[in-house]
Amino acid sequence: YGLYNRVLMAGWGWLNRIRWRQMDLTVLIWPPAAQYVEDIRGILEDQVEVLSQETVEIRSDQIARMVEELYAVDFAGPEKVARKMERLARPPYRLEVLQVRLVRPRMAVQDALNRVRCETIGDIKDDIRRRYRDRVEDYVYDVIIHSTEADYQTEPVRRVLKKYAANIR
Repeated sequence: YGLYNRVLMAGWGWLNRIRWRQMDLTVLIWPPAAQYVEDIRGILEDQVEVLSQETVEIRSDQIARMVEELYAVDFAGPEKVARKMERLARPPYRLEVLQVRLVRPRMAVQDALNRVRCETIGDIKDDIRRRYRDRVEDYVYDVIIHSTEADYQTEPVRRVLKKYAANIR
């Protein structure tokens, strides 16, 4: 029960509003949504600043490990990864990696340890998923877009991408 102490969580919420006046996050557009990359980028640009974009090629024999390590950064359970793995394991093995900047992001405190979730990027991802889920062949939840939830996750995600893609900077 101490992990969800309301007083501590409220205090973290107040401090987080000061801490995160702007935040740079990593956004991935998964291969099943490849044909909609420019449209999705346009949606992102309407709401956040897109700082960069690059195409990343992942070896077919490495995609499963890359996805598992990527989701480990934000403590996603194995069931979340398993649900989408079959769909992500099909070619092409190319994803778009965008760096975006959010100004005054809405951050939700998840527990007394100050694990956070960026509600701003979460709302944007939910909107994009709603718009494209009926257009993506064999859609499985969350095979369109993924992002980090806080700036401290950006470097670990970049390390995972560098580990599995030779062409990322």
